[in-house]
Amino acid sequence: MEALAIDPFDSNRWTYGTGATIQGGRDLLKWDTTHNVTLQSMADGIEETAILGLISPPTGARLISAVGDICGA
Repeated sequence: MEALAIDPFDSNRWTYGTGATIQGGRDLLKWDTTHNVTLQSMADGIEETAILGLISPPTGARLISAVGDICGA
């Protein structure tokens, strides 16, 4: 899973997300001139979790999920 997003209110700010983290920079407009942009972690304060289990019981809720922290810290 990957995504690239450019801030619609600030063309200089961009993010690149993978299934593991979010990276990006604040100098995208330099791409037109120097073809170099800064790539840094933009994941400050993001907690990564994973679905550890799913069950669809015959009655009641349609789906129950078990979510866990995959950080290890």
